[in-house]
Amino acid sequence: MEYIVDAEEMRRADENTIQYFGMPQLVLMERAALAARDAILRKWPEIFSGSVRILVAAGNGNNGGDGAALARLFFLAGHDVTVLVSGQEAKYSSAMKKQMEILKKYGDDHTGRKDEFADGGNRYKDHGLSVPADSGQKVKAGGNLRILTDEEWKAKTGGNLRILTDEEREAEAGQNLQTLTDERRMSETGKSAGDYDLAVDALFGIGLSREVSGIYREKIAWLNQLSGKKAALDIPSGISAQDGSVLGCAFRADLTITFGFWKRGMLLYPGREFCGERKVADIGITAESFQGEYPAGITLDKKSEVTGEMLLSRSPDSHKGSFGKVLLFAGSAGTPGAALLAGEAVLRSGAGMLQIVSPAENREIMITRLPEAMYQVLAEDTDWEKLLGWCDAVVIGPGIGQGRLAEQSMEKILTHMSEMERQKPVVLDADGLNLAASSGRLSGLIKAYTAMGGIVIMTPHMAELARLLHCGMQELQSARLKNMERFVRESGAVLVGKDAATVVGYADKGVFRYYINQTGNSGMATAGSGDVLSGIMGAMAALTAVKLNRKAGKEKEAAVREAYFRTAYRAVYLHGLAGDKAAEKSGEISMKAGDLIGALPELLRECTDQRRTAGVQRYFFGDTGNGN
Repeated sequence: MEYIVDAEEMRRADENTIQYFGMPQLVLMERAALAARDAILRKWPEIFSGSVRILVAAGNGNNGGDGAALARLFFLAGHDVTVLVSGQEAKYSSAMKKQMEILKKYGDDHTGRKDEFADGGNRYKDHGLSVPADSGQKVKAGGNLRILTDEEWKAKTGGNLRILTDEEREAEAGQNLQTLTDERRMSETGKSAGDYDLAVDALFGIGLSREVSGIYREKIAWLNQLSGKKAALDIPSGISAQDGSVLGCAFRADLTITFGFWKRGMLLYPGREFCGERKVADIGITAESFQGEYPAGITLDKKSEVTGEMLLSRSPDSHKGSFGKVLLFAGSAGTPGAALLAGEAVLRSGAGMLQIVSPAENREIMITRLPEAMYQVLAEDTDWEKLLGWCDAVVIGPGIGQGRLAEQSMEKILTHMSEMERQKPVVLDADGLNLAASSGRLSGLIKAYTAMGGIVIMTPHMAELARLLHCGMQELQSARLKNMERFVRESGAVLVGKDAATVVGYADKGVFRYYINQTGNSGMATAGSGDVLSGIMGAMAALTAVKLNRKAGKEKEAAVREAYFRTAYRAVYLHGLAGDKAAEKSGEISMKAGDLIGALPELLRECTDQRRTAGVQRYFFGDTGNGN
């Protein structure tokens, strides 16, 4: 688990590291530059075999200071470096001013030593980095350093930048939001702008909150036209660290190295797309710097060592009831597909038992395709009280339609759940969500159930969430997290906002906490993918309920809600990983929902193996804190 910060949370952590712990700002900056250099070298070792032309676009704040420090490291390694500074020197932050003073002194010191040479393949050997040598080519120990002001840059480019409209951009395939005409793409040397092997964006960092305009807009337009590799420090300039929106225009990076913690804007779209590959670098700002006021957001990276933590432990001294019993209300007359997908996902995700309630028309195909599941015919007199007494978790909604019987059945379920001595988790998906959005009675029952300590996990895609919030899509997307926060406070639910970057949120003692997912791919945008998630969610919620019931009376309500929040985001994470595995086999274009289910056995086996390995490590080396 890793923290996500917004601009204010990162500012506070940075300030506490410097002021409270006494870590000098220049030390943090140096570590940031070293981390960025190492990440760039590991990403593109092939371009560093000989003399490299590097451009660093530096703003006048601390992000610019990071860029200046990185420029110095590359310059001292023998590369030709151009630093494009911004604004008047009098407006530099103190750290940026100091970094530029250091850079200029090193530049002056190397002017008399241009005949010294070093082996281009060995210059980084002291840092444990492998960079291929360029067939005996020798590289100057100190490259050329150029510092370019705004005025000099505009003079060299002629100040002739053409900003494209959206229509022009679409017409000129391959172009970004802004572009230069070919004949005007001139660098400060008069050569093609594409002569730079690497361009580094250090203009704004995470503090930007207004739309980019003026010369900064022109610079970003120009930088985006360079044909070499592109890296951004902390976050691409023009991307809001708060919500990932594009503030007028934005640098499009191939690699983004962010410092300390994930920034919210680099995990949400469209900002996530502008980041390219994303890396978090440790520069000495740790969780201790939050001083007990921890960020609201968390995430999990696509790291293999994480997956072993996703599963709750399974004792060898168990029976089928030990792993949870799921009641699935799904499917409508003659349309059993959603019920089949959700049901198979329940069984493939480790649930011990499954009982499906669906119309009589679906009975034959259900018992043929899913013989492991029990089947109950949906009717006016379905004994919901008995069924709810049997199960550990309930899934409502996949494919049930929005007819009278579906609505009445959902009302009966929620009413009986509220009257039961032991609350059980409810997963609401698809038509279950649509019914809740259109019925004040049902939404009231949901609120009443959560108010008495019951758990409701709601899994809407964006259109369904807009219906639940009774707002338009544009209004929802413009302030997605704020709208989600409002909903979970009002409903008491754990909310899973499905999207390209799925967000899971809940209210913890009045504080909104959220998780942003990083697994999955575009191939999952296919019919039935959400039904698979509801099945995975139901299975994991049932097992969580079994685990918590064994601790009856020991877990406080806040701890129970947190446990189901973890369950929800772990289900989302595994659902995305299954999608990634399916894409490896079928490709994103040809994927269908069933491929996700097909990927679950191998994925969960790998998770189990990793968990066992972690258990052995804890036995020999002590508890790592990841057990559950």
